[in-house]
Amino acid sequence: MFSTKDEEDRKRTLEQSLKQLFYEGNKIMDHVYDRTAPNNVVAHAIPTFQVSNRFFRGRSLPFPSDQEATFSLIRTVVKIDPSASIRLSSAYLNLTRSMLSLLTIFGNWKSLHHIPMDSIKRSDEETFGVPYVLTAGLTSHGFAPKGGSRAQITGIIERVKASVPEAFITLVKDAALSITASGGKVLMYERPGWTFHAKGIWITSHSNADKCNNRELISDTSSLVSTIIGSSNYGARSYELDVESNCILIFSESSGINKEEMRQNGDSVRDFVAAEWNDLCKYCSELKHSDRESNSSNIQQVIVQFMKRFL
Repeated sequence: MFSTKDEEDRKRTLEQSLKQLFYEGNKIMDHVYDRTAPNNVVAHAIPTFQVSNRFFRGRSLPFPSDQEATFSLIRTVVKIDPSASIRLSSAYLNLTRSMLSLLTIFGNWKSLHHIPMDSIKRSDEETFGVPYVLTAGLTSHGFAPKGGSRAQITGIIERVKASVPEAFITLVKDAALSITASGGKVLMYERPGWTFHAKGIWITSHSNADKCNNRELISDTSSLVSTIIGSSNYGARSYELDVESNCILIFSESSGINKEEMRQNGDSVRDFVAAEWNDLCKYCSELKHSDRESNSSNIQQVIVQFMKRFL
């Protein structure tokens, strides 16, 4: 068994290792958003790390946390390019208030830029970005009932277990109210025999391809500005309880690269990243307005409040 001193020594060793791994890399955070780079650079890669402050007994690490780096990226994109759209995938859609507020900025460009409502044309509206959120559907999330006959629900434990799937969907519906009010979409992944556990962020600039019927798709891969790959679900547990590690990719501008080199290097990376999102959308349906109404029982409401803290 390890003593308390052994545990503290291991944490200090980990802390030093994290400083060496992340500190130098994050020194470039302030200028990579420029997206200008030598011709052979396809993207800037920024590793991130997230851990509860309690893990190191309140000591702060000398580099931005994953949450801070992600929020900084999103705010910078909105400031530089109000036409950008954001796509987020989370296995457990329990977005923090801060993340939800950032996502809805993409759809609230009218108030953000103080544009009078009566001066907006449909063609103008289509040039501004919106948020798209993708998560597990009723039968494809980790809490969905497994196959086989359902046992008779008698005791309180059985009732709680039986209420968890609906409570999970209630969380999705709560987030959907803000996302759809901003002109965005909430997409539900349903695929027989599959459990959905994909997570990530895709940010795109405006493209004429966005005017197609399925605007949630990344139809023009050259519009891909940035993506985040890693373990975070962007919820309360990821930001407040768990240890998470992501990698932010910020793609370089293609103007300085000849088309053939871009096709062989830059475009192939963007195509692969965009295809991940588009492939998920093949098995999704949009959460409609009628589906967003919640009729939660008392026990489900209790479970929802518990899930908001620990999911």
